[in-house]
Amino acid sequence: MTSKQKLIEELNKIGAINIDDSKYDVLPFVDLKRVFTHPHVFGMIVEALLETISPFEFDKIGGIEYSGLPWASIIAYRLNKGLFYLRRSETERNALIGKISPYEKIILVDDVLTTGSFTLKAVDTIKSYNVSLIGVFVILDREEGGSEELKKRGVKTYSLLKLSQLRFYKD
Repeated sequence: MTSKQKLIEELNKIGAINIDDSKYDVLPFVDLKRVFTHPHVFGMIVEALLETISPFEFDKIGGIEYSGLPWASIIAYRLNKGLFYLRRSETERNALIGKISPYEKIILVDDVLTTGSFTLKAVDTIKSYNVSLIGVFVILDREEGGSEELKKRGVKTYSLLKLSQLRFYKD
């Protein structure tokens, strides 16, 4: 069993993946907030993110409020990198919390990528600082066009899991 399959199995065991519940609008519904109450699964995701992110050379890591911030924080701590985050703010002026400087190499972390609408706003905010955006790293890509929209803007997306890998998973 691959580490990806093991992670999917563990997410399923803790009830984070819901394939056939009619109370959710989108199926499968993936509730990554459940991970925070299951340290072993949290650790699996942290290690997988570290494995994915570590090969890249970068100066700072940014988290997208709210769900991306815990992941960005632990990765920044483990890799001894600077941290900033982006608020879901209507005004670009108040969106960035922390400091980034021109020419820094930046990575951005979030939990789930869907259509990418807020991620695109975050990318625009970051790029306005004249930095080099290495990529957007997510735990789950719901494959609803977000990666494609980011690609159109020259931004690579790296995901631990894709929705298509979960669609037919049942224990």
